[in-house]
Amino acid sequence: MWIELHSPSGKLLKTGYTPILIQISSGNQYIIYASNWRNTNVFNHWDDGSTNPYKTITPTQSVTLTAYYSISTDSTHGEHGKNTEKKQHDRG
Repeated sequence: MWIELHSPSGKLLKTGYTPILIQISSGNQYIIYASNWRNTNVFNHWDDGSTNPYKTITPTQSVTLTAYYSISTDSTHGEHGKNTEKKQHDRG
């Protein structure tokens, strides 16, 4: 899946395919977006159960976020999968 990291003002900070490792500053707020890919890999939920593909985080230590998605060949969602996104935070 395609992941985007945004500042609270909406500025795009980093993008990439999962799995992705992003180093960010501890204590700052960020918005993570897990997008669909070609309507075949469709975002389903985050590891905390949230079904919103936009997730606001304010990390104070290293954290791993897992985005679950559905694989679909038609209009119904089929098999479930997951991609893991790891975040490491600078402590300085």
